[in-house]
Amino acid sequence: MINTERLKTIAPFASRCFTFDTVTKALAKLSIARGPDGRGLLAGDAGEQRPGNRRSCLRAGCRGPRRGSAVPAMMAAVALTRARELAAVSRRDVESEVEGLLRLDDEEACELLLVRHAEPADCGPADDPLLSCNGLVQAERLGERLRSQWVETIYTAPERRAVQTALVASEMTGRPLVTLEELRDIDFAPSTGEHESTCGQSYAHRFYLEPRWDSLPGFTSGKAFRRRAVQAIESVVGRHTGRRVAIVAHASVINAYLSMLLTVPRDLFFAPEHASVSIVRSLGDLYAVRTLNDTSHLNGSIHEL
Repeated sequence: MINTERLKTIAPFASRCFTFDTVTKALAKLSIARGPDGRGLLAGDAGEQRPGNRRSCLRAGCRGPRRGSAVPAMMAAVALTRARELAAVSRRDVESEVEGLLRLDDEEACELLLVRHAEPADCGPADDPLLSCNGLVQAERLGERLRSQWVETIYTAPERRAVQTALVASEMTGRPLVTLEELRDIDFAPSTGEHESTCGQSYAHRFYLEPRWDSLPGFTSGKAFRRRAVQAIESVVGRHTGRRVAIVAHASVINAYLSMLLTVPRDLFFAPEHASVSIVRSLGDLYAVRTLNDTSHLNGSIHEL
């Protein structure tokens, strides 16, 4: 009788070449049995080769070869060694399968390119500026990168700096552009409750102690914002199974989504560069963060994925 319960604990970690069925058949071929004490018994080691004697011997708790065994002890050792080799787990096999899961290379996965808008200009409306001259160059570099790979659709937040960035990329790639209102930045209402000279360090220190938008004056509920941003991006994922799409949005939106995926308990845990690309692959309940804050295309080196 093969100890299938033990094999079931081994099989999930075994190499792809050695599945549970493969190991079971191999052990059956070697006639490996298990005694009540858990030790391996080779056919012939449990007394004479009559079925009745073997079962009674197993019940009695025979340990190892008895006098007159049909199989020498050396052959038994060789057989047990072969069985262990079949069920052996190598570090390379385990790491390879885990890394494959983390990469999520399945062709049915949706690939998201989360792009922060290019650099905005200092002049103009403070709440909704256009791109600066440097920002226009960044948008063109982004378009070159997206042109080097196939992107089904480009989505953008409604603010002008995001739309302008996405429009340049859309024109350079020839891909359709869709504006999603739900991708807008977190709402902010200017507050005059504190003296301007204390704005710098005090706000940074406050956010350091409580890394939530709610801890800063003027910002709306961080919880409601995260829900809106995550739902908007997830709606895009649902429309593009097995496809690659780009989403041009804000640092706040990108942080909200990635902090959800990575279970980071902060509303803002990193500062993505303007026109940077963070790549996420999604399939059902599985997510894989492939790159974070990639700016290689801004230096003239187009990183082809």
